[in-house]
Amino acid sequence: MRTTLIIPILFFAFLQSTSSKVDSSTLDGKVIFGYQGWFLTPNDGNHVGFRHWSKDENSMNPNTVNIDIWPDMTEYPASTTETTDLVLSNGQPASVFSSTYPEVMDLHFKWLQDYNLDGVFLQRFLGEVRDGRFFNIRNKVTTNMRAAAEKYGRTFAIMYDISGLDDTSDPFTLIQNDWNFLTGATMQVTESKQ
Repeated sequence: MRTTLIIPILFFAFLQSTSSKVDSSTLDGKVIFGYQGWFLTPNDGNHVGFRHWSKDENSMNPNTVNIDIWPDMTEYPASTTETTDLVLSNGQPASVFSSTYPEVMDLHFKWLQDYNLDGVFLQRFLGEVRDGRFFNIRNKVTTNMRAAAEKYGRTFAIMYDISGLDDTSDPFTLIQNDWNFLTGATMQVTESKQ
């Protein structure tokens, strides 16, 4: 019975105009997705290699692939992609994207608008924001997300992931400190127009 109720609701959502700006004052009635923004590539300027794409950050080959489904890369700008050691079924080299490029976030939020989807919960991994290198990467992704959300009239929220913290860590203090940074003078995420 639940399946028959969900299909008409989702179908109705896709029929609505995609040009309307999402009301970010409420989550009521919204379709919001979890978004990690954690895919990195060796030449994206972050110096961490094939992060999350591969079990080996220095190489991506049939033995190291760390994803379940290969993304359709046809709409990604070539400047945001990197070739791997893998080959597609058509004989072409397989490429992947880095989440830190503004153009990647822009494309993802364009798709949200195109399909009348409301926005994302961006995960902030507390284990990463304690490391200066990953802190900067997380901030790039957050900045790019805000710009794309504003451009396409989508909404966003920050979601904290505390997995990976050791037993001596105080997640409440870590969240409070990071949130103060995100809402402070540098990032101002709560001042977004969207």
